[in-house]
Amino acid sequence: MNLDQIKRNYEQLPDFKIIEMANYEANQLPPEVLKILINEIRIRNLSNNLLDAIEATTKELSIEELNEYIDLIRTLPDPSSGEKTKKLNATIISKTTSYFFFSQHSNVIFIGTPENIIKKIDEATLQTALLGWWGIKSIFYAIQSLKHNSKMSKIDYEDLPSQALTEFVLQNIGFIETNKKNKQQLFEFVKNSIS
Repeated sequence: MNLDQIKRNYEQLPDFKIIEMANYEANQLPPEVLKILINEIRIRNLSNNLLDAIEATTKELSIEELNEYIDLIRTLPDPSSGEKTKKLNATIISKTTSYFFFSQHSNVIFIGTPENIIKKIDEATLQTALLGWWGIKSIFYAIQSLKHNSKMSKIDYEDLPSQALTEFVLQNIGFIETNKKNKQQLFEFVKNSIS
């Protein structure tokens, strides 16, 4: 690994790429490359929040720290309805559609209030039941989607954060740390994550 070449490469990157690396990729970098990234952030005088994001993505979180990040997301308004009275949660929704020889199967995250989660699961189930059977390959995927959504609809989304929400937070911990004081930015991020 040529650290001088990496340093020169980082110097050529635009700010947005350095910010993206700090928020999403820092935990995958070897320690000596991470030092180069941190130095580049300091040289460019980018937000100190990025250094906090790097620390958050590279250290082992305690349960309390993880719960703080999860609560930052759970207390945002619902991305679909704007409702602020209930805590958010997340699920993975499975959909299958087919039209003659074309089939599409997807598993996507949905973040919202418990009521909106169940509503989205029901919509995906109905769509799969109506449109998921028309291709040879899609029959298998449709059955898989229906089983998955049935299982997801039985989860209690009221009290505890779901596994899907915890995984979402862990995957985006750098961004959440960088923007933890900017609720509007977090709200937009969550809204765009489910679109």
